[in-house]
Order: sequence, then C-alpha cells, then structure tokens
Amino acid sequence: MAEALAASTDGRTTTAPGMPADLVLVDRNPHEAAGMPGPEAAAYLRAVGVEATFVAGLRTH
Repeated sequence: MAEALAASTDGRTTTAPGMPADLVLVDRNPHEAAGMPGPEAAAYLRAVGVEATFVAGLRTH
C-alpha cells in the first residue's frame, strides 16, 4: 500500500494553495487492508467507494 501511494503522490505528502492537486476522496481508509489476509484485503479494497474527485483543484465527481 505504501509503495502504491508513494508512486501516485510524486513524493508530496500535503496539499496547500498553489500546489498541483489531483485528489480522490474515499469513504474508508485503504490502509486498513494492510494487516488483513490477501483475499480479505482484496475484498476490502474493492469495496472502497469514491466520494469525490478533484482535478487541478476542481471537483469533477
């Protein structure tokens, strides 16, 4: 999980005015799957819902 997050954040760990920001807001913490057995983790991650997306600071979903 940490590797996937690092690959998608380009090393950035915060957002602030003026910074580039494409964001996805989800309905649960995907990191919760880290301690689960493989099939359980996969099912948990498939059930994560998208609440909103932002591209270049504009809400797109």
